[in-house]
Amino acid sequence: MHQLEITLLDQQVLKTSSFLAFILPAIFLLFNKHYVHGLCSLLSGIGSITYWHNPKCTTYHIIDLIISRTCTCIYVGTTLYYAYYTSIEHILSTIVLTLQTIYYYMKSREAYNKFEQTWLIYHAAFHFCCFVAACFTYYLVATCF
Repeated sequence: MHQLEITLLDQQVLKTSSFLAFILPAIFLLFNKHYVHGLCSLLSGIGSITYWHNPKCTTYHIIDLIISRTCTCIYVGTTLYYAYYTSIEHILSTIVLTLQTIYYYMKSREAYNKFEQTWLIYHAAFHFCCFVAACFTYYLVATCF
């Protein structure tokens, strides 16, 4: 099966965006005693960076998918829980951020499967949406509780 070539520059872009999207928020969240969100972000970042270090390894890809999907469910679930106790605006913001993140992930998969180089932009945008969601979650928890 023919696959799209992932260059070293692509790998560097995705490892850097993974670090910025997941590891930096994880450090901040853990430092501020938000252990569930911090641990989810940290595990997602480690899984993502490990995969993008060697994207041809199927095992790393499977591990990254399991970690990221599990942590996303936990992250969104707990964020909705916090939002529920604040306001409808926070609930709607959480839903919009989640849908936006899913959209960019799906667009990156679609472009990758069509062998389009735009997949990299969509995937980096996905990482950015994850970063925004982490910042929003910290704001929500820190200011409302």
